[in-house]
Amino acid sequence: MRASVANSFFDFSAKREGFTPFMYADTLNLVTTGIGNLIDGGPRNGFVVSPEVMAKALALPWKHKAAGWSPKNPITDNVPASTGEIVDAWTTTKLQAQKDPGFNTRSSGFAYQNLTNLSLDMQGLKALFDRTLANFNATLVSEYPTFESAPADAQQALLSMSWAMGPAFWPALRPRPKEPVGPGNIPFFQGFKDAFDKMDFAKAAELSFFSGGGGTRTARTGRNAENVIMFRNADAVMKGGGDPNRLFFPGAVSPTPGGGLASALTPSGLPTAAKVGLGAGIGFGLYKLGKWWLEK
Repeated sequence: MRASVANSFFDFSAKREGFTPFMYADTLNLVTTGIGNLIDGGPRNGFVVSPEVMAKALALPWKHKAAGWSPKNPITDNVPASTGEIVDAWTTTKLQAQKDPGFNTRSSGFAYQNLTNLSLDMQGLKALFDRTLANFNATLVSEYPTFESAPADAQQALLSMSWAMGPAFWPALRPRPKEPVGPGNIPFFQGFKDAFDKMDFAKAAELSFFSGGGGTRTARTGRNAENVIMFRNADAVMKGGGDPNRLFFPGAVSPTPGGGLASALTPSGLPTAAKVGLGAGIGFGLYKLGKWWLEK
């Protein structure tokens, strides 16, 4: 992973995932925390409770909320939570949508912030993010032979897709036996994978759309639109001989074959990076407060 991506991705993810030091259940009722970090090994839309499915949660340094705690200022008492307390908090979070259907779709997870008394502090949250990012990077390096050679924008776009779907979205997301997507029951994202491996980032941009990433295949918004901008930036770097270490996103500006600069890389019908960023700003202010706390 290029240094510019490693230095950017916490900011990038905090803007899009929110900043949640507590346990919450996502729209698939999977227990999550931090910056979109899954801590649930159970099936989607289920209510399975067992030591195995909560193993990731049990490994985290949970503490108790202290006076003045808030999601943007996760003050704790610095007393490690017991295993029993973690199990109770995870179970309460997991089963809340069973008691109150639809609870897990409210307020982007913030409906859960007062449900339990456990929280990660800033050090714990950042350590979890860094460990997850390192694991994702290792998976992508092993699965995509050109990942380490790809321009920074392409690396961040692939990480963005992975953060939303898991780093094994190819080839893990396969069609059901009765729902083939092509000859030989080709895995989902096979065309995208082929394009990335060939460093054909213009084609990768076309094939990067995923359900839940925003918009449609032809009029994308949110994360899908941002990924297109990044892949097109990477395509321009490849064609124009630009610096692959430089991360151009959130700008849609890259060197062009003519040797100049262009800002016309935003796909037709897609919002600009600036407009996209407005829709994801809620986590950014929270992140900045947390970053200040870590660095003070």
